Amino acid sequence: MEIPQRTDVVIVGAGLSGLACARRLQAEGIDIVVL
Repeated sequence: MEIPQRTDVVIVGAGLSGLACARRLQAEGIDIVVL
C-alpha cells in the first residue's frame, strides 16, 4: 500500500463514525486517508 503525497482530509479512526464520514466524503469526490 502506498501513502499518497497529498490528500484533502485525514480521518483518524476506522470505527463506525470514521468509516461513515470517509464514505460520504469520498462520494463527494474528496481525497481522503483513513488511519
